[in-house]
Amino acid sequence: DQNAMHVVAEKMYGSALLAPVSDVDNCDYFLLVGANPAVSAWNWLESVPGGWRRALARQQQGATIVVVDPVRTESAEKSDVHLPVRPGQDWALLLAMVKVILDAGLEHRGACAELAVGTDRLRALVAEADLDDLAARCDLPRDQIVDVATAFATAPRAMVVTRTGVSLHLAGTVGEWLGHVLNVITGRMDRPGGR
Repeated sequence: DQNAMHVVAEKMYGSALLAPVSDVDNCDYFLLVGANPAVSAWNWLESVPGGWRRALARQQQGATIVVVDPVRTESAEKSDVHLPVRPGQDWALLLAMVKVILDAGLEHRGACAELAVGTDRLRALVAEADLDDLAARCDLPRDQIVDVATAFATAPRAMVVTRTGVSLHLAGTVGEWLGHVLNVITGRMDRPGGR
């Protein structure tokens, strides 16, 4: 249930064992994809002890929690927004969000983006994607995808966390990668409140 995470970590960060840790205590916008931290650990090897309890504490202080899961899980019950994505199609939602952010010019232009390679290829991939097609694939309204992508990109401090639910289908590696891409293009890596 972790192979996608390891493949993406190797390709993006140079080590299959490098899993970014979540700064839950400073996050303003949590996008949890295929994760049910109310029941399971927050991060790989529980690198964020009590992460769900701490995220709920941030929610009480005004942070937003969005849960992407076909099932209304225990975490979705406590979320501000539940996106019941079609099973196996979370990659379509994440690609749609990347498209919205890049097309609207909402990407971050700081050190995180400057260190990234392959952004021209990413832009070419996104340019070919059709937002209506992606919305239909993940079975979510286009307007809702645009709203969530915009809120995520403009939140002061935010993070995408992908977990086991993303890994357990044929497009799991793509979904995992797109979650990391969202963190990179919005400057959420190695920053307070991010990963």
